Amino acid sequence: NIGHFSENTLEEYVDRGLADISRVEYLLKSLKNFSMFECVNLTNVSFKNYLKTFLTLAAADLEQRGIHLLVDSCQELATVSIDPRAMNQVLLNVVANAVDALENRPNPEINISAILRDQLVWLTIKDNGCGISLKQQKHLFQPFNSSKASGNGLGLVITRKLLALMDSSIQIESWPDKGTTVTISIPTT
Repeated sequence: NIGHFSENTLEEYVDRGLADISRVEYLLKSLKNFSMFECVNLTNVSFKNYLKTFLTLAAADLEQRGIHLLVDSCQELATVSIDPRAMNQVLLNVVANAVDALENRPNPEINISAILRDQLVWLTIKDNGCGISLKQQKHLFQPFNSSKASGNGLGLVITRKLLALMDSSIQIESWPDKGTTVTISIPTT
C-alpha cells in the first residue's frame, strides 16, 4: 500500500517508527543496567576523597548547564565500604533528577553536603527545582513509574537497589515548586 500514501506521510511514519525503536532501545539499556548491578564490589574508601573525585566530574557539566553547585562537607568524613562504580551510578541518577527538576527555573542550584553522625555518613543533595507532587511521591520507587516524558521509571529503583547492596539507604523529601532533598546514609567501617 505504499503507493497510496504521500511522501510526507511515509516520512512521518518512518520517523515515528524510528522514534519508537529508539525508545525501546533506551528501555532495554535501562533494564540491562538494572540487572547489571546484581552484586557490588565493596572497597574501603575515604568518603571525603570519593566525594571530591565525583564532584570534580559533575561540576563541569552543572556549570555548563548554568546550575550553581554549592558543596558543604565536614573536613573529617570517615572511611566507608562502597563500590565506587555503583555509588557513581547512584549519585549520577540523583543529580540527573535534580538537573531535570531545575530546567527553566530561576537561579538553579544544587547543594551537596556530607556530615558524619552516629557512625553514618549522611550525604544530602538538595535542589531548588520544581519539586515532586504528593501523588508522584507515593510511587517514587516503583519500576516504570516516571513523570518525565523521556523517563523510564528505573532511575530511583536502581538507585535504591544499589544502596541496599551497600547497606545504605535513601530518603526523599520534596515540596512542589520549592525543591527536593535527597538524603543518603552510608555506614562507616
